[in-house]
Amino acid sequence: MSKHLTIYTHQPWSPSKAGLLSQCTKAFEYRYILKLKGTESGTESRVGTAVHRVQELVLDGVDVRTAIDQTLEETPFLTSGEIESVRSFTSAVVKFKNKLDDFVMAHPVVAIYKEKKLAIDKDFKACDYDSPDCFLRGNIDVLIVTQSGHLVIIDHKTGKIRSIDKHANQLDIYTVLGLANYPEARGAQTAIHYVAYNTRIDWGPTRSRAKAEALLHPYLNSYFTSQVTRLTDIKATITPLCKWCNFQTICPDWLAYAKETA
Repeated sequence: MSKHLTIYTHQPWSPSKAGLLSQCTKAFEYRYILKLKGTESGTESRVGTAVHRVQELVLDGVDVRTAIDQTLEETPFLTSGEIESVRSFTSAVVKFKNKLDDFVMAHPVVAIYKEKKLAIDKDFKACDYDSPDCFLRGNIDVLIVTQSGHLVIIDHKTGKIRSIDKHANQLDIYTVLGLANYPEARGAQTAIHYVAYNTRIDWGPTRSRAKAEALLHPYLNSYFTSQVTRLTDIKATITPLCKWCNFQTICPDWLAYAKETA
């Protein structure tokens, strides 16, 4: 790896940014190096963003139908089909709210945060989300601080169920971000909430602060180092994920592939 290319070269990192680099270095170059805008997000992304907003409003105490109407007013570009998709999540959103209420009754909490933006610097110390020293950041869907001194971190997914291992890097990042920003916390547990599957929740590992710092700090440094190394050979990687890429229309490799397989 070039001595001029380090894990800090393209900071701040996030789970989605690192994920894009692992999928396709060319797409990463378009978005984060050349800073091209690309085309609008596809249906799955637009619906997912809207459902996240509905869930956030409902957890704030807004009636679900009012929350949906407000979200649709905020996102007027949705198609009629996408609007119906958003409305189809009505029951699931309410069920998750009830499940969270049950959790609070069984495990008294200090606070519940929605869409919580957290960040750390290169020394794994908390910093402002938009700080020039920010090395890693993330937007956590639900962050619960319990009276027992633990964090519960939940990420909403509106897509298909995947093995919890497939979300390991994202959940590890959220664990590190949470513990750095809540130094009084003794540990953290992460989870994936599949909104479309009867509010299914898959739990990740519970980690004490000592274990998280001993294992995850060096692991994340190694992970981002391996990711940055990929930028020494920038090229398109043709996979089924290309169908959802925002840079299809300007990627010569995809255009050539699409022409060959038409």
